[in-house]
Amino acid sequence: MFGCFRTIGCLVVAAAAGVGAYATRDMWLPRVTGREAPAPVTFQEVTTERGERATRRVESLDARSGPAFINLSAAEVAALVLAKSGTRLPAIVSRGEAAVEGDQLVLRALVDLSGFRGIAALGPLSSLLGTRQRVTLSGGLEVMEPGRAQFLVREVKVGDFLVPPPAIGPLLAQLDRGPREAGVAPNGLAFAVPRYVGDVRVGKGQVTLYKSAK
Repeated sequence: MFGCFRTIGCLVVAAAAGVGAYATRDMWLPRVTGREAPAPVTFQEVTTERGERATRRVESLDARSGPAFINLSAAEVAALVLAKSGTRLPAIVSRGEAAVEGDQLVLRALVDLSGFRGIAALGPLSSLLGTRQRVTLSGGLEVMEPGRAQFLVREVKVGDFLVPPPAIGPLLAQLDRGPREAGVAPNGLAFAVPRYVGDVRVGKGQVTLYKSAK
């Protein structure tokens, strides 16, 4: 009997130690693995001014003596996506912020979900529809063809809840209610880019746009 209690006590202690180790992994894991801790993600407000500044920077690529590439902040690129996407995103979001995390652009904002129709794939998250929630979109950027690009959303959070992958497409369709253009992925948000933008890369805390080869 006492052996059983000792065994149970050891299991409880081991479980508590495991929980504590997991919760503090950011402190000790880099020392054990030799890897640096990931840099904290810094969000910037998405503003019209940043969008206008990004537009001027992008236009410099078309100059005869212009650069071969430019680096933009996450907020500058997010402002371009929202302004040139032709979606309903600008009309229903407020306090938009953006950041670069690894090789992904992260856009978050308060979204009024009161006009959203039921999305069965959301499961328990469907109870959040009809309220105002912080929605976070994470994903990459790609140039589909001259003049067109898309934000490929790989992960969506509504509040603190992760949206199931099958529900990402239907949820984005609620944000972008215009006709879906040919070639746009189900998890993509299309936006216009100048035809002289040939490629885009996300990483090292910034977004790099490259001039297309002529």
